Amino acid sequence: MSDEGGGIFGHGPLGSSGGGDAGDNIGAVDLNLTPLMDVLSNILFFLLASFGAAILSYLAASVPIQAEGDESQQPEPRLDKVVVNVQIMKDAYRINLSSDDVDPEKMNKYRQTLPRTEEGYDTKQLGELINAIKEEFPASDTAMIVPNTETTYDEIVLTMEAVKDRPTEDPDKPDKLLPKMVIADIVRADTAAGSATEGKGK
Repeated sequence: MSDEGGGIFGHGPLGSSGGGDAGDNIGAVDLNLTPLMDVLSNILFFLLASFGAAILSYLAASVPIQAEGDESQQPEPRLDKVVVNVQIMKDAYRINLSSDDVDPEKMNKYRQTLPRTEEGYDTKQLGELINAIKEEFPASDTAMIVPNTETTYDEIVLTMEAVKDRPTEDPDKPDKLLPKMVIADIVRADTAAGSATEGKGK
C-alpha cells in the first residue's frame, strides 16, 4: 500500500513532520453531527416538557366549590334582641329601643320617660323597666347611655349599675341584664331631644 493513503476518518494526509513516516500523518476528520444534534434537541424538548409538567403537578391551587343550598337565603331575623338607649336628660331618663328586625310597635311600649325625683334620678324604676325589657327580649345585651352636658360622673355610674345588673338574694352574684355598655359622649341627650322635637314639628 502507498504511504500517501489517508487515515481511517480522513481523505488524505494533512501533513508530515521530520522523517515523513506514515505513522506521523494526521488525517482530517469529517464527522456529520446533524443526526446527533437532532437527537439531543428531541431529548432536551422532552426533558423540558416533563419538568414543566412536574412543577404544575405540585402547584397548590384552590378550586371553587359549589355552595349547597340557596345563596340568596338571608339569615333569620333576631326578634329577641334589641339595643336599649338611655338618655340622661336634665330632668328625666328617656328610654327607647332600636332594632332592625323587631316590630317598632312592639318596641314602642317600652319608650318611656322617667322623671327625676327630689332625690335624683329614679334608678330603681329604671332597673325595673330594663328587667321587663330583658324578659321580653332575652338575647339583648347592649345599652347605649347618652348623657347631657351637665351629667356628672356619679350619675353615669349609677345609671350603668341600674342597667347592667339585677339585684338578687345574694348581693355578690347579681343577674346580668345588659352587660355591654356604650357611652355616647359625642351626641348629647339634649341635642338628640332637640332634633326629635324639630322632626315632629316638620
